[in-house]
Amino acid sequence: MVAFNNSSNGSEAAQVSSLTYSFTVNSGNNRLLLVGTVTYQNSNPHTISAITFNGDSLTNFNSVVWGGGEDDRNELWRMVAPDVATGNVVITPSATPCDIISGAVAYDDVDQTTPLDGSQTATVGTTATSITLTITSAVNDLAFGMVGGFDKAAITVGAGQTQRFERETNDFSNIHGSEEPGAASVTWTTSWTNGSSSPLGANGGNINNAPAGGRTTLNTLAAPLGSHLGRGLWTHGGSG
Repeated sequence: MVAFNNSSNGSEAAQVSSLTYSFTVNSGNNRLLLVGTVTYQNSNPHTISAITFNGDSLTNFNSVVWGGGEDDRNELWRMVAPDVATGNVVITPSATPCDIISGAVAYDDVDQTTPLDGSQTATVGTTATSITLTITSAVNDLAFGMVGGFDKAAITVGAGQTQRFERETNDFSNIHGSEEPGAASVTWTTSWTNGSSSPLGANGGNINNAPAGGRTTLNTLAAPLGSHLGRGLWTHGGSG
């Protein structure tokens, strides 16, 4: 069964060339790190060109563009077997300057070959008060979604969900990430009281449980920051 490891409400900064904040991945087998970002740049939402944790690169999972002038962009990035360490999450946009807001969460007992699938995205207009992702999932998995909005007040996660990161700013965008226990099909929903007449976007997918007998990440500590000694160790036997 996919299990929670740790999370952080991350950081935000306006008109920057990169964003850096500290994150801790605790000990646990079959680890997965997720980093969500929302970027804003007037009429030209910049993509994220790279995200690293403790010096190692994450991979983009999905994204969605939203906003009145398509000014904002959500992205969800992932890394299997992140170091057991306190290290920096470093986010680099494709162009600068750029407004960036981010949050992060780590899980244990995740399939290391296909950690995420079932990509879903959605957008809603200025009068909406909720947004929904319908995620194909399974028992022992987790359905995960993140939402980006501008000046949205009183964000409320759906029934049965657990919020893992939330960061709000009055200057530009907000970001929220939450999970829901897996089932054949999960309706992941976030609702709010409008703080302004702004659109909103959501993206997410299914976090797959590590199969018995599958590849298992050894629960080893990372070498010091900047060193790659001791990484990439694997064994067989699985974690259910």
